[in-house]
Amino acid sequence: MPYTWGRNWFAMADKPPVSDVLAGLLTDLDRHTREIGGFMRLTSEQLTWRPSPLKWSVAHCIDHLIAQNTPYEKPLTLALDRAHPGKNDRPLRMSLAGRLLYNSVDPALIDKRKSRTPPMFRPAPEPDLPTLFDRFHTSQHRLRDRLVRAQEVDAQGVRVSSPAMWLFRFNVATALRILVVHEERHLIQMRKILALPGFP
Repeated sequence: MPYTWGRNWFAMADKPPVSDVLAGLLTDLDRHTREIGGFMRLTSEQLTWRPSPLKWSVAHCIDHLIAQNTPYEKPLTLALDRAHPGKNDRPLRMSLAGRLLYNSVDPALIDKRKSRTPPMFRPAPEPDLPTLFDRFHTSQHRLRDRLVRAQEVDAQGVRVSSPAMWLFRFNVATALRILVVHEERHLIQMRKILALPGFP
């Protein structure tokens, strides 16, 4: 069963196993890396152009993805180190905290639900353009490594906390799903920026 963004996982009678979810996330992460990496062709003016002073630029979105993913690296590594080998053949189970956080980044709700970005995940006011894409690709490579590792263990048997809200705890599979879906949300945002009439 293919992984798709618009599927309502909790309404399905035949929810896919975690192994399928993780495989789909890996495919989507690679797609994000290719498409966002392609923005290297943009000029500095285009990367930093903002629709308004209160809106983000493409560079802000990329810097935000790095800021969001990086704090999860150590917690995910420690959790995966504790995990037992497993087949991930059960459907994904999301805690209430996991569902709340997932819903806050769901690409299907991008025009309906706006969420405030915790301070630690906010982009720099003026992202460093010379290092932006190197930092992005490094972050993506590290997230990909953790996704691959999660396919080899019981990704629902160990939990992590949100680095921004330690009371929000969820299993590793949920954490990885949130991170990849969050990237999709901001990839959509970047596409919209590029399509705006005033974009240089």
